[in-house]
Amino acid sequence: RTHDLLRAYDLPLAELLAGHGLGALPVIRLGSALCTRSGFALSECVRVWDTLLADPQRFAFCDYIVVALLLLIRGELMQCSDMGSLCERLVSATHCVDVDTMLNTAYAICAFERRCVVGATHPFPARPASGAT
Repeated sequence: RTHDLLRAYDLPLAELLAGHGLGALPVIRLGSALCTRSGFALSECVRVWDTLLADPQRFAFCDYIVVALLLLIRGELMQCSDMGSLCERLVSATHCVDVDTMLNTAYAICAFERRCVVGATHPFPARPASGAT
């Protein structure tokens, strides 16, 4: 699901990660960031966990957090020329991203995605087919 979301919001970044075989790494890294001292500070972990537990769909919100985190470090990721530098950038992402900005971006993605469902009262226009401009 995370890779599909990333493809919808930033196809070049999704292709870069997939091209290096790192499609699942960002999700694994979020788990590490939330459960180890190498990730977010404890107060930031608490905010993220509170958000996850308060969401009606619980841990589905993790996907939006991962996509938000990747979008916020997109510039640095796109400059990485090899898998080693790409992995280093992903591992260090939690140290240079503001948690408020990350959560606000995740909230926006979540709101958009949940409003795009079939049968929504006020759905957004459908996304263009892949490859369409």
